Amino acid sequence: MKISAKLKLSAWVPVLIALVIAIFLLFSFRTLDEAREKSHTAHRIIQGIFYLNSMARSYLLYHEDRPKSQFLSEHSSISELIRSARFTNGEQQRLLEGIRRNSESMWDTFIKLVANSEHPDAATDTPLHKEADDRLGGRLLIQASDALSDALHLDRLIDDGITSSQKRISTLIFILIFSTTGPLTYVLMRVMKKIGASLSELRKGTEIVASGNLDHRIGMAPTDEIGELSRSFDLMTENLRETKVSRDALSKEVQERKRAEEALRDQREWLRVTLSSIGDAVIAADTGGRVTFINPVAQALTAWPIEEAMAHPIRNVFRIVNETTREPAEDVVERVLSAGNVVNLANHTALLTRDGREIPIEDSAAPIRDGAGNLIGVVLVFHDVTEKRRAQAALSESAEKLRIVSDFTYDWEYWRSQDNRFLYVSPSCERITGYTREEFLQDPDLYSRIIHPDDRERVLAHLSEDQLHRELCEIEFRIFHRDGGQRWIGHVCRPVLDDRGQPIGRRASNRDITGRKQAESALRDNEYRFRLLSETAGRLLATDEPQKIVEGLCREVMSHLNSHLCLNFLADEKDGMLYLNACAGIAESEAEEIEWPDHRMNVCARPGDRPDRKADPKSNRKSDQKPQRIVTEEIGTSPDPQMQGVKSFGIQTYACNPLMLRDRLIGTLSFGTQTQFSPEDLALMKTVADQVATAMERMRLVRELEKSRDSLEIRVQERTAELKWRAEQLSRLASELTLAEERERRRLAEILHDHLQQLLVGAKLSVESLAPSVSDDQQQLFHHACKMLMESIKISRSLTAELSPAVLYQRGFSAALEWLSKWMKEKYELSVELKIDPEIEIYREDMTVLLFQSVRELLFNVVKHARVNLAAVLVSKGDPHHLRIVVRDQGEGFDSDEMCENGGQTSGFGMFTIRERLELLGGRLEIESAPGKGSAFTLIAPLEKAESGQSEPEPRQGGGAAGDTVPAAIPADFEKRIRLMLVDDHIVMRQGLSTMLNSHPDIQIVAEAGDGEAAVQLARKHKPDVILMDIGMPKMNGIEATRIIHSKMPEIRIIALSMFEDSDIAAVVSEAGAAAYLTKTGNTKALLATIRGTHERWTVDGGR
Repeated sequence: MKISAKLKLSAWVPVLIALVIAIFLLFSFRTLDEAREKSHTAHRIIQGIFYLNSMARSYLLYHEDRPKSQFLSEHSSISELIRSARFTNGEQQRLLEGIRRNSESMWDTFIKLVANSEHPDAATDTPLHKEADDRLGGRLLIQASDALSDALHLDRLIDDGITSSQKRISTLIFILIFSTTGPLTYVLMRVMKKIGASLSELRKGTEIVASGNLDHRIGMAPTDEIGELSRSFDLMTENLRETKVSRDALSKEVQERKRAEEALRDQREWLRVTLSSIGDAVIAADTGGRVTFINPVAQALTAWPIEEAMAHPIRNVFRIVNETTREPAEDVVERVLSAGNVVNLANHTALLTRDGREIPIEDSAAPIRDGAGNLIGVVLVFHDVTEKRRAQAALSESAEKLRIVSDFTYDWEYWRSQDNRFLYVSPSCERITGYTREEFLQDPDLYSRIIHPDDRERVLAHLSEDQLHRELCEIEFRIFHRDGGQRWIGHVCRPVLDDRGQPIGRRASNRDITGRKQAESALRDNEYRFRLLSETAGRLLATDEPQKIVEGLCREVMSHLNSHLCLNFLADEKDGMLYLNACAGIAESEAEEIEWPDHRMNVCARPGDRPDRKADPKSNRKSDQKPQRIVTEEIGTSPDPQMQGVKSFGIQTYACNPLMLRDRLIGTLSFGTQTQFSPEDLALMKTVADQVATAMERMRLVRELEKSRDSLEIRVQERTAELKWRAEQLSRLASELTLAEERERRRLAEILHDHLQQLLVGAKLSVESLAPSVSDDQQQLFHHACKMLMESIKISRSLTAELSPAVLYQRGFSAALEWLSKWMKEKYELSVELKIDPEIEIYREDMTVLLFQSVRELLFNVVKHARVNLAAVLVSKGDPHHLRIVVRDQGEGFDSDEMCENGGQTSGFGMFTIRERLELLGGRLEIESAPGKGSAFTLIAPLEKAESGQSEPEPRQGGGAAGDTVPAAIPADFEKRIRLMLVDDHIVMRQGLSTMLNSHPDIQIVAEAGDGEAAVQLARKHKPDVILMDIGMPKMNGIEATRIIHSKMPEIRIIALSMFEDSDIAAVVSEAGAAAYLTKTGNTKALLATIRGTHERWTVDGGR
């Protein structure tokens, strides 16, 4: 192989590897995108089912129109989403079908429930009607639970598919890169080593020739460019030697060549005229591979004019490559010159024209020989096959589309000829029957052999008759799968017509409908069971003596269960002994023998059984706390002594069900069969037993209620009044407790803010004022003291915010939640997505405090237990009279039932406290959580206005002397200094600021005020340049004082001070007219720079 070919091949290999990886990644990412879209669809289905479940529960509880309409609307949306969803995976599609079926069943059940509840003639207070509602409601919730379970399973399957796809992509890419890098490196090293050795050998040979030895030959094989160069050197040496020996012979040869060339020119002219007239492109070349002729067609295809093409190497004019590999095609001229025969171009050859076009061609090359048969050149004949390729591509594309449409069908499709031979069978036949389509094509009788014998005659008759029909034909039948299983097939066929409308066969589609048939059978059984249970319940509830109709009911149940024995024992009310109440399937004499049975007949309960009775360890009864159903199979071989009494009845399976009411045994109901009972049969027995026990208990309760109804009504009225009074008292106590706790928190927060924080800030300012006088060796101690003061202020501010945030009372509940979300982010790095209905307004102070503390505690729990850094808080109106707050996270979750059992008390303002106080104030706490699925806490509270007796927030008291002071003397250079007034209700703060500012000669304090009203008066009197204004003060706060002073005296520059870093307060203060907003804990240099900067800007802008 040529060196250039090796180098090109080495260069193309990484490109091809990268292309393969890119194609694979593109296909893999598309697959992942489709899987994520399916996951998104599954999530939307889960959310919709949750919502349907919630609306169904709301309707079951309140029977209102709003949950009904929302259920119907949401169900339509979910149904449309399910119908539009498509999954290629069989398991996923099966789950989707299960969700769709459960969704449709929920719709039917809900419609029945609505119709039952809204029927104008329905006696809604009857037990039968209530029981029907309960059954419909229970069925609806079970169907919702099944749909949700399938949706969650579908979501898990999709997530598992995404994870496995990502792992598979990474593994395949690693294997591909690793398996190609090593061999490629090895091949390149071998190529470079071989090239170096060849060049070294060539250099040595040329040095010998250059020394004058013309007899030396390098002798390298012409396998690559270096070998060809060596051969050229050898030829040059040979020519030099011959030239040196015979110059006369060379002169003679020149004369002969001239004559030959003249003859050749004549011949070429004749050939030029001839070849210019044909329709294919023709190029001729000499034995040296240079163009000697090119006809007009070849000029047009190659874009080489004849004047420029002549004498050029033919490989420059006729450049061809392989369309597939993009490698240069084989040099056909060289091959013809070496082989001496005709050569055709390889398939997929493309001509690269001079102007950059690429034309697919077909060509051949033939040798040109003189009269003596000597090879004197090569002629190339080629033509453009673009149109031919297009026609072939269109035909291939059409065939591929037809194959995809035919082979990639879910159902088993086939095409039969007029004589019932299979012309086409889709690959889906193997999924449905277990046999491949090749087996059906090779064995025409296989189709009839796998049909069930009971259906074969009918199907074969259909196959012979359907050729006579032009319309669509449908039929259902059974087949045997290759594994021996039986499947139902839904068959649909129609005629196949040719262009003239004449039938040429029959096209059929076979669908596996086994699941549908099984569902229909199960539905029929369930409908019969439901009808039987409904009739049984109706008869038991309608009679005053249910024990007398048990025998008839048992015979009906036996008929459905294919049972051969039924025994009903009841407990005597006096001595508790069991006696035979009803029986079926045994002779009258046998019934008399067991009228008062011994323990051998009572395999699930004996006289005296109680919930605390322990089971006999020698019996087959489990050690439960109460009598339970016992099912014994193979009675004939059972060693259990309790089975001795029923062996004589000739049965194989015996099921005994205790009749229990409130953990009290009132009898047994037993059934026996000569085969076995299915789980559905046992469930039916249990339901019938419960109905019988319930009916008997109902009659007993009716009799007792008739005796004690009057006295009970009086006691209920008295107890109701007492409970109502106690509930109102507890509600008032809960409100007072909440407010008392909050007042204590506010008192502590005010002590921290008005005393401790002001003292710390004052101390900080005093210490910083000593900075110029601190020696160098005390600087480290000085900075350490300042740092400790800053840390103390920071801790005090944090404690104040945790005890009672001021924003809750200054700006309301919504603003407090916004502050809380920022605070959680700053302190605990918990991002809170907050959504608040702007129309919500809470009137009761106790409810405002309780809800804020509850939300904060729930967010603390997210930080401590959920182990996530994101939570969401949604505040909205659940209805016109209730507020709904949802705190949600996607953390680890927990078992909500277990938490409710242990009270949910962790620490601080825990779950138990939130739940109890909300309920006492007329609200409630709802918890939705499961391990690994996050948590959602819903606070529901009433929105009514506060009662007149409830206390209002106490006014804030000033934390220090609020007196107004004016410096006793003003220095002579007063006009050159910044005239400044201090406004703060804490005297310690004013003293600290005064001490610090008086140490600077360019600042003069002209007045001090302790509240907003005094600040307005002193500002009118002294006209200061700058005012340092505290925000929180009694009588009039700093924001209102700033607004008044700025509107009356805009030339005064006001700098607002606060203990809190709050951007919202800063915006409000700026809107009121403040020139700057600083915190009291800020740097002293920043305060001085702000004072001087605001004064200088005012002076430059045209102030005093």
